[in-house]
Amino acid sequence: MLSNEDRINPNVSPIERLRAMDKDTYEEVVAVWAYCCVRSEGYQAVNRVGGADDKGRDVIAYIDKDNDIFDLYQCKHYKDRIRYCRKIWSIL
Repeated sequence: MLSNEDRINPNVSPIERLRAMDKDTYEEVVAVWAYCCVRSEGYQAVNRVGGADDKGRDVIAYIDKDNDIFDLYQCKHYKDRIRYCRKIWSIL
C-alpha cells in the first residue's frame, strides 16, 4: 500500500500505483476506465458489480440501450506474479 505522500509523488510509476491498490480499488479503477475512456466505443452504461457472488462479472459495459449486448470485465489483482499453472486452472 502506498503512503499518502507516495500517492501524489510524480516519481511513483503508474504500474507501481496499480500494484499497491487493494482489489476493490483496482475494480473501481477498471470501472472508471470503462466509463470514461472506453465510452467512445459506444457503451450506453457501465456498472461495477464486483463482490463475493459476482460470478466473474466485476464490470459490465452495456453496448445497447436494452442491456442485451455487453462486454464483461473480470478484474484480477494478485499480490504475487501469476504462475503458469494458476493461469491454466483459471481457464479450466
